Order: sequence, then structure tokens, then C-alpha cells
Amino acid sequence: MKDSLKNDIKGLLESEGFYVELDATLEGKSGIKHKFDIVATKDNSLLCFEFCGNLEEAFLSVLAKALDVREAKVFVLIKEKARELREGGRLVFVQYVDRDDLLVKLQKLLSKELPS
Repeated sequence: MKDSLKNDIKGLLESEGFYVELDATLEGKSGIKHKFDIVATKDNSLLCFEFCGNLEEAFLSVLAKALDVREAKVFVLIKEKARELREGGRLVFVQYVDRDDLLVKLQKLLSKELPS
């Protein structure tokens, strides 16, 4: 399921003109190499996507990555019951119910993030 979602997100990002790598590694300001499920680049935009099982996991595993890879906007993808979280800053939490819900939410977020 996760690999299928990764490929769906890859297709969405590529359709928006991004170069996309799955299971990519980025070096942070600290020199530590961080692995993300998806890394997408376009012009000066660097987007990273990470699937997390729950909120606690998200904060522990992804927060450090987001702080270290400062040039990236990090999307934390959490599959839970549809409960919206506040968004803002460089760390974006995206909760989704199923594949279609995730792709629709990402499309909306991308349209807000990218200049017209």
C-alpha cells in the first residue's frame, strides 16, 4: 500500500513539473544524512514527504529531519481517522483516509505552495 501511494504521489508531483526521487537521502546542515520517502525538486523548491504511523512517531522521527534540512518543506503523511491538524511553517501534517483523499489534499496544498 505504501509503495503504491509513493508512486501515486510521484506521478502527481511529476505532473506538476517536479523531479522526484523515492527513498531519497538528503544531507542536513549538521552533516547527517536523512532518508525521506519522497523528495521532489523544482526550480528553488525542495519538498520532502514522509509517511508516519502516528503523531508521536511524526514528531520524534520527522521533526529532527525538518530542523536539519532547513531548505526543505516537509510533508508528514499520517493515516488516521479524518481529523484535521493546523498547518503552518515548514512542517506540514497531512492526515488522510485513503488514496484519493491523500491525492486531493496534496493537490490543494501544492496549489497553495507553488507560485502561479
